[in-house]
Amino acid sequence: MKRLTDTNIWIEDWFMDLTPENKLFWFYVKDNCNHVGVWRVNKKQFEYTLGHKFDLDSFFEICNSDKERIVKLSNDKWFIVSFVIFQYGNKFTPKSNVHKSVIKELELNGIDTSFLDLSAFEQKTYENE
Repeated sequence: MKRLTDTNIWIEDWFMDLTPENKLFWFYVKDNCNHVGVWRVNKKQFEYTLGHKFDLDSFFEICNSDKERIVKLSNDKWFIVSFVIFQYGNKFTPKSNVHKSVIKELELNGIDTSFLDLSAFEQKTYENE
């Protein structure tokens, strides 16, 4: 999958304060999540890639210290809060199969879609097709 990347992340205070390992982990999660920003936690794979142990709980606390950036959905999934709007924008349309897929995946993961502008979208349109 290809992803848009916010190059301004390098000048954001919260990101500059991260250790190199935590910066790498942020990109690892962002690059390995699905198309709506849901990542199935796989600490073992990251530790193998990095070559040493990694503290997920510490990363989660540091990452969310000033703003909620990641939400734990369950014991094995995390959600990157800003991912959908950054990748797709806020205004969703019923004619877009991509938008339908995003909404469906968010709902399947129990994520409230109220942060999206669905005013032009007939609810549950994708189920009727």
